[in-house]
Amino acid sequence: MPELPEVESIRRQLSATVVERPIRGVSIFRSSMIMNTEAVYFQEIFRENEFRSFDRRGKYLLGYLKTNHLLVVHLGMTGQLYNACEEEPKKNHTHIIWQFSDAMELRYRDVRRFGKVYLLDHTDYTVIPGLSRMGPEPLDEGFHLEQWLDLFYDKQKGPIKRYLLDQHFIAGIGNIYADESLFRAKIDPRREIGSLSRKEKILLYQSIREILSVAIEQGGSSIQDYINARGQKGGFQDSHCVYGKKDMPCVICGQPLRMCKIAGRTTTYCRFCQK
Repeated sequence: MPELPEVESIRRQLSATVVERPIRGVSIFRSSMIMNTEAVYFQEIFRENEFRSFDRRGKYLLGYLKTNHLLVVHLGMTGQLYNACEEEPKKNHTHIIWQFSDAMELRYRDVRRFGKVYLLDHTDYTVIPGLSRMGPEPLDEGFHLEQWLDLFYDKQKGPIKRYLLDQHFIAGIGNIYADESLFRAKIDPRREIGSLSRKEKILLYQSIREILSVAIEQGGSSIQDYINARGQKGGFQDSHCVYGKKDMPCVICGQPLRMCKIAGRTTTYCRFCQK
């Protein structure tokens, strides 16, 4: 599933390619991907419209239109949102295509169809269930260490990784970046949240921000389906230390990495380096 770095990479690229580019129309091939409005209304709003800006909240992409409507996209497990020329053949599982006035297109493709597309008549995205109580953005300039430490107040039970996956606790982190951040911080993902010392919480805060920042610089992680808005794969998968590497040697101590399940998600860690 695309996480914060992947969605942020798409946001940055779309901001550079489609903002203020006139939209000629929209073709919809599977209207069930649009969650909250009829396909005809969706097409009507986008016709002769423009994107004014793009933002991101957690794993959601936000596209602000000049008419003060808001496009919200969650890519689910296999969603792709990328630019193409209109001459390029349409790939299977392409569900929505935005056509611009200069023959450029923005295409939404989703093999497993777990993604969601919303069109709001206003800019209050908190009306969408997944966005209504989302936790803080880990890379926001205003998200300081003390705010991070406050998140741990009155939390004693449950493995730390479960909290990192909880979008109400912290936004945008999924399985890949939870595993990688915990490894960098040398914290066992099975540890009870209440057992972490202040020093370990600080180290985890720093590790999360470092891992996410580097992942964005490298265009995110392409494990299976993810491509950026240019149709290219990311590069951070080549820097993974633990994610998806069960039984491979730890990059620090050389011992085989172990796997377990936490919050229903496959978790890979080093039992020697992570305490």
